[in-house]
Amino acid sequence: MISAMRFVPGIRNQHMKQILILLVVVMILVLPVLAQEPEAKKKPGFSWEWEGNKQTPPKEAPRPPSEKPAPGREDKIKKLYQELVKTNMALESQLEIVFSEKEDAEREKTRLSIEIKKISTRSEALTKRVDELQKSVASTSGDSVKLAQLGRELKLVRREKQALASELSKLRILKAGTGGNSDGAVQSDYVIKLRKEKANLIQKMSLLRSEYVKELRVRKNLDSKEQQRTKKYNDTLAKNKKLEKLLMSAATNLKQQQETREKLTSAADSSESRAAKLKLAMESKDDRLDLLEKDLRAKKRDLEKAEGKIVQLKLKQDDGPPDVDQRRDYHYNLAVLYTEKGMLREAEKEYLRAMKADRSDADVHFNLAVLYDDSLDNRKKAAKHYRRYLEMRPQAKDADKVRNWLLDIEITEGLN
Repeated sequence: MISAMRFVPGIRNQHMKQILILLVVVMILVLPVLAQEPEAKKKPGFSWEWEGNKQTPPKEAPRPPSEKPAPGREDKIKKLYQELVKTNMALESQLEIVFSEKEDAEREKTRLSIEIKKISTRSEALTKRVDELQKSVASTSGDSVKLAQLGRELKLVRREKQALASELSKLRILKAGTGGNSDGAVQSDYVIKLRKEKANLIQKMSLLRSEYVKELRVRKNLDSKEQQRTKKYNDTLAKNKKLEKLLMSAATNLKQQQETREKLTSAADSSESRAAKLKLAMESKDDRLDLLEKDLRAKKRDLEKAEGKIVQLKLKQDDGPPDVDQRRDYHYNLAVLYTEKGMLREAEKEYLRAMKADRSDADVHFNLAVLYDDSLDNRKKAAKHYRRYLEMRPQAKDADKVRNWLLDIEITEGLN
């Protein structure tokens, strides 16, 4: 048995090829316009994106605060863009329907081809069977029963062949309808609607493209001006930094000059004060020199007198002093005269002779200790005679002073 026929719902099969060709033409016209966006890639603020692909709509690029495009331009572009997206999504939906119906038609066409092939095979087999039956009828002449049986079978086979021929004719008609009409003379209202939508879409695309190009030009000009302003601002900043450095350097130099001036002023004041002091000191030195000259002349006179006394004492020495006290005093006075004249070693010898003459004379020990301490740089001997002096005169007026001198020598020289 042959299964019931299944018809494809929706668009009629005779217009399928024209619709597909029309959609392909629309895609060929639209896709290059969408793909050729060389300048849009340079601007991060605007891009061609579809909401159907879960992408964000075009964003507004940042603009310089000083210059803005005409109001409403961006809104107009966004509005046209939204309309274009909606139209594109509608066409995509319709295209999906057409593709689905095309697949159904192809499957139905394949099924019909298989059915036609089966029926053709069965029809060929029945034709052969009819030929065989006719030959059998022609060869059978006397057997009426067999002839009747062959006649009935031949009749059934011819009916079945006619039914198959009718079914085959219907299937071929259905297959021809599924394949579509090749001359393309008839167009449905749906195809005309799609063409109108395509024309509107192309017009909107052209308008949006024009507006977008204008917007890109405006942004390019604004970016160029903004770059110029930025460069000028950076140059001004660099000049200001240089001026600030120069001002700081000048301020530093001025401060250093002021400090130097203050130092020079202070030095000048100090120099003037020192000059005044030096002048006073010079005057004082002149006075002191006068006094020293007078003192020197007096000492010279005293020295001359002392030399006279030394000569007299030597003359007396030749005669020899009569007793111990006179010899002691003679050597003591002669040591004093040698000390005043600067003959220190002669003075030391005379003090030792005086001490030899009389070891109990404390003044000889005192003068000899001072001579060793101040002039001959023999502090150990000075300490020895200081101790001897303190032993002889522990209650003398200058005893405390002598003790201090002795203590200083002991600390310095490490004497016990």
